[in-house]
Amino acid sequence: EANHFTLVCDSESVMLRGCQDVTINGENRAVGESGIELERHAVISVGVVKFALGYVEDELIVTNVTDAQTKQDAPVVTAQSTSWKRTALIAVLCSAIPSAIFAGMWYS
Repeated sequence: EANHFTLVCDSESVMLRGCQDVTINGENRAVGESGIELERHAVISVGVVKFALGYVEDELIVTNVTDAQTKQDAPVVTAQSTSWKRTALIAVLCSAIPSAIFAGMWYS
C-alpha cells in the first residue's frame, strides 16, 4: 500500500500531514487530520521512508537507527574483474579496424 504525506514547513515549525501512522524516534504515533508537529533532531519513519529533521548546522546521526522489521541483509554482489588478456584483445581489435581502413586508403 502506498503512503503519501506532506511536510508543511514555516519559520516556526514543521508539520507532517496526509498519513495515518508515523514512527518518531522509535515510537508509533497516530497522525490526526490536522497533522502532527515534528521536533528538531527527530528520526521519522513513514512506511519505508525514513528521514531526520534538523537545521543545516545540526549533526544528525541516523546510521545506527534501524527497525527490526525492515532490516534486511543486502545480497553481496561481487563484480567479476576482467582479465588483462580480454582487455588486451579488445584493444588490439579496436586498433586493428582503423589501421585496416587507413592501410586500404594508403595503398589504393
